[in-house]
Amino acid sequence: MSRLRILFAGGGSGGHLVPALALAEALSERGDEFFFVHGDREIERPFLAPFAEGRSHALPVSSSSIGFVFSLRAKKREAQGVLRSFRPQVVVGLGGRTSYPVLEAAKSLGIPVLLLEQNRVMGRANRKFSRSAARICHAFPLLGQARLPSLRWTGLPLRRHLMRLRGGGEISDLSIPDEELVLLVLGGSQGAEVLNLHLPLLLARLGPELRERLHVIHVAGPGKEGACFKAYQGTGLRVHVFPFREDVPSLLRRADLCVLRGGGTTLCEAAALGKGMLVVPIPWHPDKHQVKNAAFLAEQGAAELLSQEELLRGEGLERIEGLLLDKERREGMGAQARDALPRDGTERVLVELEALARRGALLPRGGRLEEKENEAVRP
Repeated sequence: MSRLRILFAGGGSGGHLVPALALAEALSERGDEFFFVHGDREIERPFLAPFAEGRSHALPVSSSSIGFVFSLRAKKREAQGVLRSFRPQVVVGLGGRTSYPVLEAAKSLGIPVLLLEQNRVMGRANRKFSRSAARICHAFPLLGQARLPSLRWTGLPLRRHLMRLRGGGEISDLSIPDEELVLLVLGGSQGAEVLNLHLPLLLARLGPELRERLHVIHVAGPGKEGACFKAYQGTGLRVHVFPFREDVPSLLRRADLCVLRGGGTTLCEAAALGKGMLVVPIPWHPDKHQVKNAAFLAEQGAAELLSQEELLRGEGLERIEGLLLDKERREGMGAQARDALPRDGTERVLVELEALARRGALLPRGGRLEEKENEAVRP
């Protein structure tokens, strides 16, 4: 049986990279091969470090629209060189600007493309290549793409560590008794200023019954932890503020309630664990994808939605108190969350990769594309 050779392309945030890393971990366990082509943003490095060292290529692209357009041809040639060297059977597009030149290169060489989409609304990069992609594996029911025959609602690939943890999860550097409550605040891989600065003001008004039992774990984002910690000073809360945590699966396991942004990856992980969620989506994205992610879960009874405007007005305290004090309600919400989305899409996406690899093209090292049927791939 042939090994799979899969190249991942894209990035820009943890939300783009984490599903790919989950797939890479599964591929590695099976003895398959993978390679990453990613951007060069600081936030990408801690995610890629455990898996992609020696198996990655940085392909930074301009953040300006004009610079991006003018550099696209050169970046595509660079990507073609990477593809000819690694010879993937399938290229997996993760979204983000870095994916553009790689997917253009794959298209020019006839290499099948599978897109991973973690949100309710397809991102710009994935939307650009949605008509030519052989498969689109998505986490949420997609809006506006119902007629594409390439769509597969596989669910999002989830980190193996997340699914293998048992019980409440262990956080090695925090001593929190099992009987005490944990409120976990995640603002995304880059942090969220509105959560860092305004949520502490809201939590400062919690009643004494909760204060005695509550620990707040707040992941503020790189370089933003100082301002966040300062916002908690004087609140009397037991707070643990961090710029970044590699052990987010353990934090999610231990949490009794999560206050989250609306990115698809984090919502899928929390839903898979059956966690109660209060979601504060980013409101200014043109496609409103975080708002639509959160609205879908709220419609299923799987989360509560708190708008950023409400938080800025100091609203939402009753919702947080109600959820923290009502274990049965949190557990009911968590059960709805588990049912709302496919729990872990890793194996289903691997099946799609295998199908594409069997019918795909082999690229001779350093040569031109030759269309041929691959040898049998692990069923």
